[in-house]
Amino acid sequence: MEKRTIEDIAYLIKQAEKNKENKPIIFLGAGASVSAGIPLAGKIVKDILNIHKDKPTIQRLNKEERENYYKLMSALSAQERRNLFADYINNKNVKLNVTHIYLAQLLKEGCIDYILTVNFDDLMLKACALFNFIPPVYDVSVLNDFTTTNFLERSVTYLHGQHHGQWLLNAEGELSKVRASIPKIFDRICHNRTWIVIGYSGEDELVNEIAKIGSFENELYWVGHNEKSLSEKVKTELFDRPRMNAYHIQGYDSDSFFLKLHSELKLKTPEIFNKPFSFLNNMMDQVTDIVIDEKSKHKGLFNGIKDRVEISKKQVGEAIVTIENKEDEDTLIQKL
Repeated sequence: MEKRTIEDIAYLIKQAEKNKENKPIIFLGAGASVSAGIPLAGKIVKDILNIHKDKPTIQRLNKEERENYYKLMSALSAQERRNLFADYINNKNVKLNVTHIYLAQLLKEGCIDYILTVNFDDLMLKACALFNFIPPVYDVSVLNDFTTTNFLERSVTYLHGQHHGQWLLNAEGELSKVRASIPKIFDRICHNRTWIVIGYSGEDELVNEIAKIGSFENELYWVGHNEKSLSEKVKTELFDRPRMNAYHIQGYDSDSFFLKLHSELKLKTPEIFNKPFSFLNNMMDQVTDIVIDEKSKHKGLFNGIKDRVEISKKQVGEAIVTIENKEDEDTLIQKL
């Protein structure tokens, strides 16, 4: 199995930008959300067996079936699954991680064209909002018909549905609801694009649909988790076939991968990390100024909030001057 490095990916992205060619597709799996606090399938299995242990459909499962994520999901109603996912997402310990913040920057700046995700969380959309950027969002679970309109670039597509959606395509066999749609999506967006798969085990049915694309002329990079080997299914479907142009990258988790890729592309550090007060100032600039109509009988309602906003903007401006723009030791170290 031939291996490649992040430097290879960075080179392809730079060349695509230089030659005005199609940018890569990022395919996200559950591993991309782990450091944000969203659990993997193993933890979800334990939670289901704990929360719904008395449910007859759970009790009828044998030992092997009770360890199978998709079997357990099939034993729950759609609303029970929706509630389960909502509990994870609304958990106060779930926060944006490096992966989603740096990936949102890549999407906004046009370094990549599409994000495809099998995750149910909304972390990608929250991260984009930090850059004052709301991407087009597609949910395959509610797509009924395709039109002649292409999927817009710099967009996010949920392949298994969103956590609040009408359909959650994570129970055994449910992907059949959209089986005809997935190849159409891949066909529309994959033309002359590099694929980068990260945080994805490849244990569900979608890996079969990816394999059906055939040879990846602009290459596919499968980013494993640190030194972990690929699953037998992924090897069989993608790496054991001749001339697939698929390559395995090891030695990174999702966060460290995007940090390294960001460094290789020589992009600016996201403002929220590098200049937090400037970031806050830019966020406040998105709110329209409060103008008080002196003729309005309700003008008194606005006095307090108008004063508070002006004071806050002044404080942020002072922080930018006295903290961010100060040439102190920390700034010099950062430059080095």
